[in-house]
Amino acid sequence: MLADKATATAAAAMPAEDHSEWFCEGSSGGTAETYGFPSSTCATHLQQRLYFPKCVNTDTLETAYKAGQPGNCKACLAGMKAMPQLRFSILYDL
Repeated sequence: MLADKATATAAAAMPAEDHSEWFCEGSSGGTAETYGFPSSTCATHLQQRLYFPKCVNTDTLETAYKAGQPGNCKACLAGMKAMPQLRFSILYDL
């Protein structure tokens, strides 16, 4: 399973529906930098979440993201079926 788009060489080439986030657990961590990384040190934990596609073509195994962001997703593209979304989370103890 791949998240985002493996062949992308710039942020503009990524799917608009993909979702990855960095955040400070329990605090704001200041304003996010260009790629979403907190601009100041976190007080407790730094967490990164990576969301994987939620749609699959059962014949070709091609995957895609649903339109929208987590918590407000729309339907899958034509010819695809919804599947449970895999979310990978890393917690760094600071």
